[in-house]
Amino acid sequence: YFPTAGKINSYANRLEDVLQNCLDDPRVSLIVPSRELSLRSTLDTDTERLNDTVDLGIKDAKAFLARLVRM
Repeated sequence: YFPTAGKINSYANRLEDVLQNCLDDPRVSLIVPSRELSLRSTLDTDTERLNDTVDLGIKDAKAFLARLVRM
């Protein structure tokens, strides 16, 4: 358990660094969820919650692209 927990923690730290770099770069646009995700954790394996998350990502990406085209 402990080696896996360390890898997850390391991944979370790297992800935070990447997100901060993206926020600091004006050339980058982030598509963020329009509502709270139904996932219980980053390791959630429930098919319904995973599908809900993917569907939300598709919806949010389409909305982002629609706004981008209007610019």
